[in-house]
Amino acid sequence: MYQCQQCLTIRSIIRENSYVNISLQIIFLIPILILKRDYFINGFKNLIHFDPTMDSLIALGAGAAIIYSIYSLVLTINGMMMVGHLVHNVYFESAGMIVTLISFGKYLEAKSKKKTTDAISKLLQLAPDVACRINDGKEEFVKISELKIDDKSGLGVSWLNLMKLFQLMVKLFKESVRLMNR
Repeated sequence: MYQCQQCLTIRSIIRENSYVNISLQIIFLIPILILKRDYFINGFKNLIHFDPTMDSLIALGAGAAIIYSIYSLVLTINGMMMVGHLVHNVYFESAGMIVTLISFGKYLEAKSKKKTTDAISKLLQLAPDVACRINDGKEEFVKISELKIDDKSGLGVSWLNLMKLFQLMVKLFKESVRLMNR
């Protein structure tokens, strides 16, 4: 592959100039910090009240990366660190990735929680409205809300009970297949 000596690609500019690399990291980090500032607000607030949460851990991790990177940048500007070592001592991109990946994980968790809640509510709708209560050896159908703890209930062997049981099993099977295919 032919590569022109005079042609500078974006990649080579970023690699060769530490300040361009760091400037790009800061430019990409700022919008992430603005959009997800709640992690830092809630995290440090909970930490101050001695009630740390996951947000506190995120705020500490990303905050430490940012503070250490700023410290390294100041040392380099003041001439106390070589510019060549600067790229290896800044972690602005790590701070951005911590916040971004945690946010993406929370999004996926909320999405799956909603699907689970919807599936459970649909299954609860399949519950029968009536039950078979046995009183003095006789079967009677009553609303489920009328059942008491000491009541004896059963399906019995009557044809009507078998049909209701079969219909319920078919409904549950169809609904479970439909939910699995989502």
